Amino acid sequence: AAAASPAGIRLPAIRGAASAGGSMPSMAGSVAGGAAEGARPAHFELLRRPAAVVPAFSVMQIPLSFAPPTISEYHGELRVRARSKNLTWTFPLRGVAEAPPSKRVLRFRCKARETTGREFELLLPGLRAEPGE
Repeated sequence: AAAASPAGIRLPAIRGAASAGGSMPSMAGSVAGGAAEGARPAHFELLRRPAAVVPAFSVMQIPLSFAPPTISEYHGELRVRARSKNLTWTFPLRGVAEAPPSKRVLRFRCKARETTGREFELLLPGLRAEPGE
């Protein structure tokens, strides 16, 4: 996730510091998130809180970890708060978990110019069973 700074703001967990324009506000960062279908433990995590000043109209990368337990879509938000100015920037997060590539090779054959129909059951590791299945 990248956070844009409209007016020379310090980002996550940085102490106030003086600059040519006066002191910069202290900022705190937090991440919250869970599965799209309901409340689950957070699967997004801030990897570190770098000490850096973000000049006006620039961008800073904020490293996040996304480690879901199952194949699903997860939503969360990154909140960056300026403690001294009562400002909060909220950035939406969307994580889509994908199945790892299979080592098994699947081959399909049929005669040319013929239609055939057959159902195959493929197991995806990490895919959560839906109720009633």
